[in-house]
Amino acid sequence: MWRALAMKILAGGAFGYAVLIGTLYFAQERLLFQNDRIEIAPETDVFQVRRIDTPDGETLIAWYTAPQPGCPIFLHLHGNGTHIAIDKWRYQRIVDKGAGLLALAYRGYAGSTGNPTEKGMHIDARAGWDFLIAEGIAPQDVIIHGHSLGAAMSVRLASQVDERLVILEAPFYSMEDLVQKKFPIVPADLLLKHDFTSNEVIADIGSPVLMAHGTQDRLIPMSQSQRLFELAAEPKQYHVFEGSDHNTLVRDGLFDKVWPFVAEHWQPSYPANTSSACLLASSS
Repeated sequence: MWRALAMKILAGGAFGYAVLIGTLYFAQERLLFQNDRIEIAPETDVFQVRRIDTPDGETLIAWYTAPQPGCPIFLHLHGNGTHIAIDKWRYQRIVDKGAGLLALAYRGYAGSTGNPTEKGMHIDARAGWDFLIAEGIAPQDVIIHGHSLGAAMSVRLASQVDERLVILEAPFYSMEDLVQKKFPIVPADLLLKHDFTSNEVIADIGSPVLMAHGTQDRLIPMSQSQRLFELAAEPKQYHVFEGSDHNTLVRDGLFDKVWPFVAEHWQPSYPANTSSACLLASSS
């Protein structure tokens, strides 16, 4: 009787494990890319809607504000479950300083065509960069700013282009490492279709990097960005926000760190005598 009971328990455990593995494998896109496809227009004419074509035939929605004379522009790459309309408070902090903004919605998000994949989203990030260069923005005037999953796109993009500042908000080391830490009983290396290996390319970024993370981040542990930060080249800054969660860094003072970082490290393409409307070194 005891042997039969033990066998049933083992069989039940094996079945449950198989269900977990199957769910993580077959539903990983739905779990990873929590994309809202509905397009939402900006509430103010400060932000213009632009449509950006990608080399592989998709059309991306973006919110755009040109920089004031003598100011940089932010290329913002959002997280996996974010809609570009949700981050409007972040955008307002940026444009209030005179800086420009291109907030990009990846394929399958917020009215952009297609379906999200790792390869496709890297193409999208590069399309956003190329759009800014085509608009006449000098590469050194672009600040690449990624949050969460968007930080992975930012790292990869920044490793491939020249002349930029990089801001990484709650980034992770690699998707495999993150999943393995959160689900130690699963073979993440065998299950994952999308790796997002920021750890493999961050050392290729040749310009200043700022990272920020909250101690109470329930989605991505702070240890993920700490390990990633160790691989980044100098100059670099790491800021810990005590008590902050994954989506509260802006509320908790992120831009109080961002503006001095930009003022210190940004080397504008504009002539020294250009009139500037920027207020980068002042409080957020």
